[in-house]
Amino acid sequence: MATDAYIGQLFVFQVVFLDSVTGLPVPVTNVNITLFYYVPTTSVRTFLLNAVAMFPVMPADPSRYTYQYIIPTVITDGTPLYVEYRGTDVGLNVIVQTDTINAKSYTSDLGLRVRFV
Repeated sequence: MATDAYIGQLFVFQVVFLDSVTGLPVPVTNVNITLFYYVPTTSVRTFLLNAVAMFPVMPADPSRYTYQYIIPTVITDGTPLYVEYRGTDVGLNVIVQTDTINAKSYTSDLGLRVRFV
C-alpha cells in the first residue's frame, strides 16, 4: 500500500536497510535517494531528486536514514511518485529498496465545514 504525500507540503522519507536473509539491520554507506514520476503523455521519467545524499537518523543508527522534501506544486493530484533508496554494505554490494508515494492535493480546512444557523 502506497503512502500519501501532500503537494506543496513537507514529506519525510525514511528507510531502514535490512538483511534479506536474517531481517536484521545492515550498516550501509553512501546512502542516497532518487525520486521520480512518469509524464503521462510520454512515459518519460522525470526526476525530482537524483541520487541525493540522505542523512542518518538521530541518534545515529548505521542502517536508518532520512530525507525531508517539499513535494513540488507542479505535481498533479494522484500522480504516483517512485522512490529508490540506495546504500552500499561492507561487502561493497549496492542495496536498492523501492517505494511508491501517492501525491495528493492538500486541503487546508482539515475537513471542517462552516454552517450558518
